[in-house]
Amino acid sequence: MKSLLYKLTCLSILSFTAAGCEREINTENLASFPENPDVFIDDFTSDLQYAAWGKVTSFDVDKKETYSGTASMRIDVPNPNDPMGDYAGGNFYSTTGRNLSHYNALTFYAKSTVATEIEVGLGDGGKYKLSLTGLKLNTSWNKYIIPIPNSAKLTSETGLFYYAAGAVDGKGYTIWFDEVRFENLGTLAHAKIKDMELAGFPGKMPIGNLTYTVNLPNATNQQVTASASYFTFESSNPEIVSVADGVITVSGKGDATITLKEAEGVIKVNSIDLAPEPEKAPEKVISIFSDAYDNVPVDKWSADWDMAEVSDIQMAGISVKKYTINGYLGIELASPYVDAGNMSHIHLDLYVPEQITGNLNIKLVDFGANGVYGGGDDSEHELTLPGIIPGEWNSIDIPFTDFTNLTSRNHIAQILLIGNVPTLYLDNLYMYSDN
Repeated sequence: MKSLLYKLTCLSILSFTAAGCEREINTENLASFPENPDVFIDDFTSDLQYAAWGKVTSFDVDKKETYSGTASMRIDVPNPNDPMGDYAGGNFYSTTGRNLSHYNALTFYAKSTVATEIEVGLGDGGKYKLSLTGLKLNTSWNKYIIPIPNSAKLTSETGLFYYAAGAVDGKGYTIWFDEVRFENLGTLAHAKIKDMELAGFPGKMPIGNLTYTVNLPNATNQQVTASASYFTFESSNPEIVSVADGVITVSGKGDATITLKEAEGVIKVNSIDLAPEPEKAPEKVISIFSDAYDNVPVDKWSADWDMAEVSDIQMAGISVKKYTINGYLGIELASPYVDAGNMSHIHLDLYVPEQITGNLNIKLVDFGANGVYGGGDDSEHELTLPGIIPGEWNSIDIPFTDFTNLTSRNHIAQILLIGNVPTLYLDNLYMYSDN
């Protein structure tokens, strides 16, 4: 039996990530990092180890089912109710690091016992993560290509390949990977990123991940999610907006267009001021979200049942909520909920970069004295916010008397924003008394 040089390490999704961390690069000793392109051909290379997520026993080496050669990697995706783990995933990493600067793609062959979609990538846990989500597998062996935006950055990469897969229609199945290696493909073309438009508040703003697309040898386009660390950025107005190490710094009022050396596409930054600072006395305020006051507890800034995405951003030391709303956003306050019986108004500051299509409504929901949704004493009221002007902060004050169907405001449990807004920034959400 062939001796396989690999180590199976059981790690949680959070604890294993250090395996892919980047090393300090000593440019005088780049030769110490091997340029070996192979991850798995018929065996593991001597520096390769495997860290499992989910069900630890889901991985094995298969000597019967192969695309080429004598062995493949077999992944048994468990059933959802498996007590040892309800999904399969893992990271193949180098213990020494690899110099992959001569290769522009990670390639592999794969098949599955059922039609499924999985996630694969490289650099997991490190600076240069690259992800391909929704990869479609079927029962035939096919070659797949993950294009690398700028492999010159990968001079000491440890995270060579990772995968993640879950059950299909409530059942487990099997995946095989074979001929996993890095290649230099001369037929990758038309690299571009998805254009972005950002509101640039004063201070620093990480670019995060970019959607990167390349035309493959078969003339199809392959889309991946790439860390901003792969790219070299240039600003059209560096005195207002500058970029370094994937972080945008906004230094003044104005606009700038950021281009990339490695791909077509632009990032437009519209520099704006922070929201107006609240002037209400703290003793007359119940604050949900504002750096100017002490805030009440919030259970969910985007409820499990809503159709929105939320992220927290810091601009010049001020916290701002950034939302994408595809129908409705639900903010769930913490029990025993907010007693706004002595308050006269609700206030919120909103900023949208572009004109909103349709209305943007706000709804308040009171769970009643029993504090239970659907308990028989709930009340709610929805109304349309006044016209939102794009490109500036909109400070909105609404009297509680406008919420005519809100028969009680002593147990306010939910605040909803209803509409379709690609990008919305929220600050200074609070209730106050004018008395």
